[in-house]
Amino acid sequence: MEDQKNALLELRGQIVAQTKKLALEGTGAPESRLQVLMEVIRSGDSTADTYKSAYEIMQQLPSDDDKMNGMLDLLFEIDKDIAVEEDSNDQ
Repeated sequence: MEDQKNALLELRGQIVAQTKKLALEGTGAPESRLQVLMEVIRSGDSTADTYKSAYEIMQQLPSDDDKMNGMLDLLFEIDKDIAVEEDSNDQ
């Protein structure tokens, strides 16, 4: 059972790395790339670099409405991670 878990965790890491690479270096529309990065963040890969990359891609969105909505989504995820960090430091 532990071997399967380790294999799945390894595969997950590979999928996240490839997905991030496509979102960051790919030629897709900013909307699609941002959506992918937000899902990567929500899946637990919420590093400061990932947040920064999402923010930078957000700047490429053509509509101010899309930018505002994206920024609120990103802000929510950042605040959530800060709260988790603070909770783990309190214990």
